[in-house]
Amino acid sequence: NNKNNNNNNNNITSGEPHDRAPKKPKTGGVVNDVDKGLRGGTQGGGTPTPPPSEAKKGAITHQIVSLGAGFDTSFFKLRRYYAHHDGHYRYIEVDFNDVVQRKSALITSTPELAKLASLDQPGVPPPKAGIPGELHGPFYHLVSGDLRDLEGLDKAMERCGADFSLPTLFLSECVLIYMPPKLSTNVIRWACEKAKQARGTAQFVAYEQVRPNDPFGVTMMRNLQGRGCPLLGLKAYPTLDAQVARYLGAGWSRAWSWDMNTVYSELLDPSDRTKAERIELFDEFEEWHLFGAHYCITVGVLDSPDKEAISTGEEGVGVGSSKKDASEADQKAST
Repeated sequence: NNKNNNNNNNNITSGEPHDRAPKKPKTGGVVNDVDKGLRGGTQGGGTPTPPPSEAKKGAITHQIVSLGAGFDTSFFKLRRYYAHHDGHYRYIEVDFNDVVQRKSALITSTPELAKLASLDQPGVPPPKAGIPGELHGPFYHLVSGDLRDLEGLDKAMERCGADFSLPTLFLSECVLIYMPPKLSTNVIRWACEKAKQARGTAQFVAYEQVRPNDPFGVTMMRNLQGRGCPLLGLKAYPTLDAQVARYLGAGWSRAWSWDMNTVYSELLDPSDRTKAERIELFDEFEEWHLFGAHYCITVGVLDSPDKEAISTGEEGVGVGSSKKDASEADQKAST
């Protein structure tokens, strides 16, 4: 259930930083960085707008929590690209302990990665007693956690010194979809409540499958079921509207959801599309569009407690859906 766990572990250092800083979309605060879907797979996540350069040196101003991070390398790309904002963000990765131990071994045995995580700096605390594989650096933390156990997840956040009064970006790439819908919605609600309790602001960005009921979707579900990876949450939230209602029902102020065709054609900067399309010749457009129609990015936004919730977005599907819609979606998930 964790992204990229079956990938070649030696590829953890691959991937060059971007040539330029990505642009903010109209949703505010989230920066889309979506590779061409068939090539990028689950690379549809993003990074928050970099902190202001005048921030006090060493002060943590932003926080990223990657849920079910697997062997994702986003932190290391972010660290290289935004090196001039050193120390202004806390990056937390959570996954099962066996994954954490394997990833930790790769990081600590690769000098370049250990340096990027600043694990070679004096004063970096040793792993917490009794939790093998965990890493805790000045701003990078790799911790063990099971998303089905929210009490354990709270303890993992405590071990990292997480501060949810800071603007926080939660990332989930093809993780929640493999959980029973009631449990995955609990995670979405948990993230919202952590920020609310600290009177902070937050965004939740999820990348996962959508539209299980057409021929392509039926085949997709059957193939993954046959590989032992059933999409347990897809039937409960099968559409973009249902995804939006889910986040609103879990307490988020606003929500958007786009399929990857829309992300690629409308949200990506044209120069990024041109760059991706120059990588290799590509003519399987029918399959490409089918694939893009069955993966989506959903964004939930928690506004500042001092700002009234806004539910009149210009883009996305189902923005401003009623609490009644959200309640109906939750009832369907529970059954």
